Amino acid sequence: MTISHGCPGKPDYEKLTVSKTVTTSYTRTHNWSIAKSVDPSDIYLYMPGQGANKPSQATATWTVDVTYEGYTDSDWNVSGTITIKNTGTLDAVITGVEDVLAGTSISVNCGVGFPYTLPKGSTLTCTYSEDGYVTGSNVVTVTTERATYSDEKPIVWGAPTKEINKTVTIKDNGTELGTATAPNDAQFSYTKTFEWGDYGEANCGDHTYANTASVISDNGEVLASATATLTVHVQCYVYETAYGQGSGSICFIPTFSNWGWTTPIAPGSTTVLDLWAGAGQCDTGKGTPVGSVEVTYYNGYVTAYYSVSSPHIIKETHFYAGTTPFPKFGKSYTVAPGQYTNKGPFSGTVYVIAHAKVGIPDPNFR
Repeated sequence: MTISHGCPGKPDYEKLTVSKTVTTSYTRTHNWSIAKSVDPSDIYLYMPGQGANKPSQATATWTVDVTYEGYTDSDWNVSGTITIKNTGTLDAVITGVEDVLAGTSISVNCGVGFPYTLPKGSTLTCTYSEDGYVTGSNVVTVTTERATYSDEKPIVWGAPTKEINKTVTIKDNGTELGTATAPNDAQFSYTKTFEWGDYGEANCGDHTYANTASVISDNGEVLASATATLTVHVQCYVYETAYGQGSGSICFIPTFSNWGWTTPIAPGSTTVLDLWAGAGQCDTGKGTPVGSVEVTYYNGYVTAYYSVSSPHIIKETHFYAGTTPFPKFGKSYTVAPGQYTNKGPFSGTVYVIAHAKVGIPDPNFR
């Protein structure tokens, strides 16, 4: 047999090269808690000058503890591309592309309908995206009229693609204390000193300070907060009636029902009276010594100089000097401070009454 026409070279053939990528992504949200305390929770401020056991100054320390509480992962997604190259010498008729993700078939977008003719030397690119957490592998199978082609890649979850609140800001009453970064806890502390003089008589009493510390997220929201309450107790004055008492002083009682003293003073003399507050019934054992009154009687005139010892204060004074033990109001004698007079010049012995309204530290404080 003679062959007149042969087929030199290789015959035409179909060949597809299939490859795919697997890209994983997910979001990690970090969780935090916060606690706050103050030590001591109560501060007592005494008026100055009452001794070391009654301090007029004290310091409070606030402590803020931030605790890392782990994380929550979400927004899991697997995506990628499928690349189909016609590396053969024939056009390939693709009848379908199937992608199986961890054993489940998922949708693939190739931008064409099937059957689809992929010319020799051409490439078809498909994409896929699937939400959810899966493990295993991703297998793509491309079917043509002549054969099947495939590629398989493992599903690998790496580091999170997005982290929320990994580093948070700690604020206290609006003031930034610092930051905390996962997975580490953090602690912050600060102090403040309080003094009685910061409040004074006008603002004595109890003052409550509620300090709130907060964990602030990436977008400025409050993730967690804690409050510690400090109460500052500030000693107040209580006001007592006070009278001067010295050598030769005569109690108002029994002539009058209320207590106090009238004291005879000789001409040309200086007399110092002890100023007693709250000495009911003229009993100095019940009273508090708060100062003195220096009385001078010269050239017919009587003057008085009041002084009180710290921390006492004088609110008001009334002083009587006259030739009778008690001032006279109309036809009657009185010891009411509002009726006191001092109308010299005098001669001979005079009587004086030194009255004051004196503020003393509240003895019942704490």
